[in-house]
Amino acid sequence: MDTNLIHQHLTLELSQRIAEEWAKGSPQGDDLKEGLIEFILLLRSMPFPSDDKIIRWAEKAADKRLDFARSPSLAISEFNRFKRIFMDNVKETLPDEFVGSPGFLVWLIGTIQTFDMVTDEFLKTFETHSDRILSGQQELINELSSPIIEVAPQVGILPLIGDIDTHRAKSILTHSLQDSLKKELDFLFIDLSGVAIVDTMVAQQLFRIISALNLIGVDVILSGIRPEVAQTAIQMGIDFSSLEVKPTIAIALQEMGFTFVHKETEIL
Repeated sequence: MDTNLIHQHLTLELSQRIAEEWAKGSPQGDDLKEGLIEFILLLRSMPFPSDDKIIRWAEKAADKRLDFARSPSLAISEFNRFKRIFMDNVKETLPDEFVGSPGFLVWLIGTIQTFDMVTDEFLKTFETHSDRILSGQQELINELSSPIIEVAPQVGILPLIGDIDTHRAKSILTHSLQDSLKKELDFLFIDLSGVAIVDTMVAQQLFRIISALNLIGVDVILSGIRPEVAQTAIQMGIDFSSLEVKPTIAIALQEMGFTFVHKETEIL
């Protein structure tokens, strides 16, 4: 008996029995077992299924598991359990004298390599999916961390909070340009009262953002530079003299003509 005869043992009936046994121990077993039957039938290819077929099956199977929000570790664990069930059932169909023979060993090595290939493709698909989610979440965080608030027609405020690194500065530049054009701003107040550190790198990024905004016709006024930040900037030789700077956002708005109305609350 050679490996071709082993493949002949992988009947549809055996494939269904293996998938049913596996499905009993999986929460979504009934939804996933058809894919496993398809995989077992793929293994009947002579001498083994092509890499392309295995990769396509693995990608489809991983996508199916992602629909159920399965973690990669759980998916791999379930696939390894399926492998054990598969091997046990196949051995039961073979004559005892054949198990351990050179022909069986050749089949066993090739089958294990195929299972390993599926595992690798599982992990690649999960990793790609995770990277896509993280990238989208980071993009959303960056967008929410640099919102332009329109306080009047053609006038907006960009309050910056937290540290500004190169990546975030690029995001601020992109979003501020897009929002300024979308809102048709003429003036933008960038408030730095929530920024604890303004070093040379941060200053360079701010100058770059302001220059880009000026190029699209937006006048920029800085406000809220804290005393300790100003002292650090002076010690580093950072020159803000070319920019319009105001102590606070309230003063900047008042000088532009905005008025603040304080309502008294009557206490009964």
